[in-house]
Amino acid sequence: MGRTCRPEIVLNKPTPSFVQPFLYAYNRIQANESLRPIQYEDRAKALLVERLGGEGPLPVAAFSHGAVGIVADHTHYVDGFALMLHMRQGTAVALRPNTLGRTRIAYEAVSDIIDLSREEDRRRAPILAALLDRAAPSDASGTGTTGLDVALVTALPAGLGVAYFASLALALVACGDKLENPGKQASEKLATRAHGLLEAALGTKISRAFTAAAALAEEAPFILVDARNGDHIAVEFPDTQRPGFALFDASPQSMIDVTAMRRRAELAASATRELAGKGFEGLTSLRNLEHRDLERALDMASRRFRPAIRHLVSSNRNVQKLVVAIRKADWQLFGALLKISLASSTNDWGTGTEVSGPAVETAERMSIEGIYGMVGTGECGMLLVAGRPFSLPAYLDAVRSGHDTDDIHALII
Repeated sequence: MGRTCRPEIVLNKPTPSFVQPFLYAYNRIQANESLRPIQYEDRAKALLVERLGGEGPLPVAAFSHGAVGIVADHTHYVDGFALMLHMRQGTAVALRPNTLGRTRIAYEAVSDIIDLSREEDRRRAPILAALLDRAAPSDASGTGTTGLDVALVTALPAGLGVAYFASLALALVACGDKLENPGKQASEKLATRAHGLLEAALGTKISRAFTAAAALAEEAPFILVDARNGDHIAVEFPDTQRPGFALFDASPQSMIDVTAMRRRAELAASATRELAGKGFEGLTSLRNLEHRDLERALDMASRRFRPAIRHLVSSNRNVQKLVVAIRKADWQLFGALLKISLASSTNDWGTGTEVSGPAVETAERMSIEGIYGMVGTGECGMLLVAGRPFSLPAYLDAVRSGHDTDDIHALII
């Protein structure tokens, strides 16, 4: 009788070499998994009661997603097009009136209470203070007999600049609506109102792209926004794996420099006025320079305006090229365009100089391992890195090892 052959069962078989790195990367990505919006809101309410006490009415809360500008910062200075990346992470605000006559803030990231009646606390958080001064409901700021308790829970790094505060402003406006009109449906003009609030708080003109993207609840990753009016569409791409994204911030000063923004805005406006007087009659924005006009504009412009014109017009072009790359799922081209945009912001615009050198060098070195490209975002020294999802944890670890300080914010989106 013949012997029946069957597979041998081997216990404790060695794990294939590719499995451990795969599981490690998967666990790292899962560790960055964000809360659901309702969980953010519940956490903000609990933080408010825990830090500021249980007296008074129940707090209300609202949440806003974050949105990273892939190539978008140029739209602060020209009403062009911005490519935004929708984030799972975001910001929740909880509000409650108090009878103290002052605004108190419990911020999850710090242990002490910020009291806006104290000048030293206002200096610690000047933009937040300006937002709350303008966003407080009428019964919380009119007579001085009523104050406001605020709790903030966010997973967004402040190095995102305007994008960080756009999410905060949107959640703040939505929360104020709930406080003043309980049960009323959210206003369709929420993004417009949040944009106006943030412009007033900063004291400078900013792009509509950031609050428009922050107001979106859908999960479409890539959003094309017309910064002139805030209109937007989702950029569709083939049913294939999109790249993963990570944020890396090692800059010493991760905060909006409003003075620098005003200076850049005046530079763009002066360049536009000069071109309008040198043959580009009726030109009101560098957005309106057609592609064939750029070289003529550079020939006619004064030397000091040429880098600004080149950067702002080419950034708008790169948005269009990035959209084409996304629709074709050509992530290598996508990454190359990010690198071109980073070089432009560094060489022609001066906002890429704060980006960490080791972070850029590591991304270049790891291109063969699946890191596609990187670009500065937020004008505060933060780097947005695109690559294969399971290449990003190793990239972030490699960058951390190249820095002397532990004060580094890294996040997988």
